[in-house]
Parts: sequence; structure tokens; C-alpha cells
Amino acid sequence: MGLLDVIKSDFEHTIKTTTESEKKAAADYESFKQESLATKKAMETSIENLSDDISSLENSIATGLDDLKAIQGRLDGAIQELIDLNPMCVDSGMTHQQRTEKREAEMKALLGVACWHRYQVAISEFYKFIGKHAQGLPAADQTWKLSLFAVRADCQGRGIGAAVMRQLFAERVEPLQARGISVRIDLMSQMERNLTFYRRVGFEETEFTRIQAKSEWGDVDIPNWAMSKTYQADAVTGDGSESADGPVAKQACL
Repeated sequence: MGLLDVIKSDFEHTIKTTTESEKKAAADYESFKQESLATKKAMETSIENLSDDISSLENSIATGLDDLKAIQGRLDGAIQELIDLNPMCVDSGMTHQQRTEKREAEMKALLGVACWHRYQVAISEFYKFIGKHAQGLPAADQTWKLSLFAVRADCQGRGIGAAVMRQLFAERVEPLQARGISVRIDLMSQMERNLTFYRRVGFEETEFTRIQAKSEWGDVDIPNWAMSKTYQADAVTGDGSESADGPVAKQACL
């Protein structure tokens, strides 16, 4: 009986030890399973994020290539324009008279002979008007003429023209004004729609007329608005202080 009790005790101990080992193994398996699932989920999320990053980079590369093509196209266009302009800028051995005659021939071919001659008549009448009109304007130490000021059509409406005009005044005119030099800026416009812009940057209309003339090539009838903007001189002396006499008058035309 004593031997049987020992055998029974050994079996019970083995059963207990095995049961506890199996429970621990099951717990370890469940823990490993949960950790594996979490790791798998994290890797799947990482793969998704990397896929999104790859897609974003591919889109950025495609956009960059499109931008590069556009910039290269503009560069090629600029280079071609320089190539086209080069003959006009490089001395071709022609005299001034020959170049003038060549330009006139090109303009006549472009505009037509009749239109070219009407243009010449109009220019002559404009200069006559300028001479008469200037006599009635306030005197200034310097008189500037603003001409051929334009903004490319696809860049209009962005405030570029006004910004350039104000910067020009700030850099070139206002320093003269601070030194006691008065400046009057004159311009003429043949387009009524431009008057609002010029008024916005400080010009005032001084006269409206129609440039009219008759010629064998056809009549000329062009509306013309004369405008002016005056910077009164700040009175200063040689040492920089104000003077009751004001600035000394100077004659200059830029």
C-alpha cells in the first residue's frame, strides 16, 4: 500500500505540473498572438502610409517635370528671341540713314503705305500740339515726358503698372523734390480707358482735344488727353535747412 501511495502521489504531482505548464503555454501563446496581431496591424498601417508617400512623391515628380518642361519652353523661347533680335542689335555695317530707310520700308510693308503716311502726319500734329500745350502748364525746374508705358496684356489688372510707376517716382523724382527741385511729368493718352489708371497714380487731365489733319493719304482724327503731375520743390538751402526764397530754377528735360 505504501508503494501505491507513492505512485499515486507522483501521478498527481505530474498531472498538476503538466496542467500548470499547459496553462502557462496557453497564456504565452495568447500573449504572443496579440503582440503578433498588433505588430501586423502596425506594419499594414506603415505600408499604407508608405504607399501614400510614394503616390505623393510620384505626383510631385510629375508636377516637377511639367514645371521643368514649361520653364524649358520659356527658356527656349527667350533664347530664340535673343537669336532673332541679335541681327538688329549687332552692328551690320549699315549707316544710320540706311537703318532708318530699312525700318521705314519694314513699317510700310507691315502697316501699308497709306497707313504709314497717316502715322507720320499724326506724329507731326502731335508735336505741334505738345509745343502749344506746354506753354500753358505750370513752370517747373525739370520737365519729364512719360511715353510708351505699357503692361503686357496677360499681366494687366494685377497692380503691376501702378507699382512700377510709384517706384519710378520714389526713386527718381522724390529725391529731386527733397533737394529743392520741382518736377513736372507730362503725358498724352489716346485711350480713354487708361485715364482712370493715370488719375490713380496722381496725374490730372490738363486738356482734351482731337488731333485732326487732312492728307492725300487719308484724314487723321485721334482723341487725345493731355495729363500732368507736378512735384513741388521742398525749399532748402545749401546746408539742408529751409529757405524762404525757394530753389534756384534749373532748366532740364529728361
